[in-house]
Amino acid sequence: SSWLDEYRGQTFSFTVAVVSAYHGELPELTDQYVNTASYGKYKDVASYREGVRKTLEYNLEQEKHTNRYEELIDKIMADTEISSYPENALQKQIDKTTASMSVYADIYGMELDEYCKSRLGSTLEEYAKNVLLEEMILQKIVEEENLTVTTKEYKDTLDKFAKSSGYADGDALIDKFGKEYVQQVMLRQKAADFIYDKSVPVGK
Repeated sequence: SSWLDEYRGQTFSFTVAVVSAYHGELPELTDQYVNTASYGKYKDVASYREGVRKTLEYNLEQEKHTNRYEELIDKIMADTEISSYPENALQKQIDKTTASMSVYADIYGMELDEYCKSRLGSTLEEYAKNVLLEEMILQKIVEEENLTVTTKEYKDTLDKFAKSSGYADGDALIDKFGKEYVQQVMLRQKAADFIYDKSVPVGK
């Protein structure tokens, strides 16, 4: 019999001692507090409120932009017929996807295929093909529209591009992927912007 049997059906009482308790209070929103909390970025409450408003508006516009682009590229991909994928490129994408997805599958304690089906709605290979197809479409636009990244554009936007990708600065991004790859990704971003700009009526 289990050692729990001797306690089954009995009533117990517990005494709990509260060692410490904390109560937080929101500080008063004053010019001095705003200046200190923002390390001098905002001098008063009015500028702080305006800054927050602009940040929220910017984030909303970015979200709308991203959602609109995803709608457009999904439609283009659905309308694109492809007989075969470049074998080496597809295998590289499958390997890359496997490496990244395996980490999350382990975290959730799931098999890789199970994770992909539940989180991505497709098999790993199908997902990898979609990623590759999008890259192929963007590369085609780069070639057909003769899109380029000038030296000035590259230098002026490298740090901003790196930070938007989650890296501290351009040097960190270059160290990770190399200059040629970063320029290629910048070109694909230009192609993505081209798709978006061509789909949005002027003034909208």
